[in-house]
Amino acid sequence: MLGLVVIVGALLFGRRRGDAAPGPRGAAADGSPPADASVAAGPATQAKAAPAEPPASAAPAPPSPPSYDPAEALELCGGDPEFLKTIFVEVPKECRERMADIRAAFTAGDAAAQKAAAHRMKGSLLLIAARPAAELARGLEHAGAAGQVGPEEQVEALARALEALYAAIARA
Repeated sequence: MLGLVVIVGALLFGRRRGDAAPGPRGAAADGSPPADASVAAGPATQAKAAPAEPPASAAPAPPSPPSYDPAEALELCGGDPEFLKTIFVEVPKECRERMADIRAAFTAGDAAAQKAAAHRMKGSLLLIAARPAAELARGLEHAGAAGQVGPEEQVEALARALEALYAAIARA
């Protein structure tokens, strides 16, 4: 798996070298704020922002973003659909292992282990343009770098995002 990650990572960073710099932490690649800015911003912001109760007449929430960008995922694989199929087998395996590591780190209160597992997961997710889950992993990585584990809500949000991603990959 490591060789595959290195090859695809080289493709990713080689193709992205000329792109504009990413936006502020928590922003999407196009500079727009993430769907849930409190989760992407990390634990420090979460403590300050209390969730507001929506009014009874509030419009339904907009649909969640797709789990991954199929066109970008194919581009990241050099336009090779067979290579993408291989990646679609390997990335879920890697993410399941890293999710188990993140949960174990959370339970043990091991911020360094959480940071390492979230970092590896983020890299794997970006290989297939799975930005929503990658942003959640990035938040856990930043929390771990700050010496904090969790928050539990973000760990669970990442688990849900991964399940949605696995379902989308199964349909591909």
